[in-house]
Amino acid sequence: MCCDGVGRPSAGGRIAVMFPPKITGGSSASPTLNPYTLFFHNTQTANDVIRTRAVFRFDDPSTLKALQNCKNVDLRIERYGDLTSTMSTRPLHSFTLDTSGSREMQFDLPEKLDLDISDSGILGRQVTLLSQNSMLGTGIVGYN
Repeated sequence: MCCDGVGRPSAGGRIAVMFPPKITGGSSASPTLNPYTLFFHNTQTANDVIRTRAVFRFDDPSTLKALQNCKNVDLRIERYGDLTSTMSTRPLHSFTLDTSGSREMQFDLPEKLDLDISDSGILGRQVTLLSQNSMLGTGIVGYN
C-alpha cells in the first residue's frame, strides 16, 4: 500500500469517479462540468426487497446544477471497462434518472446490481452518464 499504509477506510459499496468530456473550442455559454463521484450500494427497502442505490456527490455546485438542469439522464453500465471503446454495443444495465433532486442526488435503481466481479457484476466496468446522447461523464467502477 502506498503512503506508509495510511489510507481511507473502506466505506463499502462501489465508487466511480466520473470525468466529464474535455470540451475544445466550445461555446462559453455551455456549462463546464467538473469531476464528481457516483457511489453504488445495496440497501434493503421497508418491504424487505434489496435494491441498489446510486448516490451522486459533487464538490462543485455548478456541476450539480448543470446535471439537475438536464432533468433526465441515462445511466449506463457498459459491458466492458475500456474507456476508449465506443458506446455502439448494448450496455449491461441502463437506467433513466430524474435528476431534479437535492445536493446529494440519490436514486433507488429498479433492480439489485451485483457489485462484485462476475458475468453480471459491475466492478471494473465503465459507467457512462448521458443526457440526450450528450456525454456528461464516464468512469470505472471500483472498490469504495
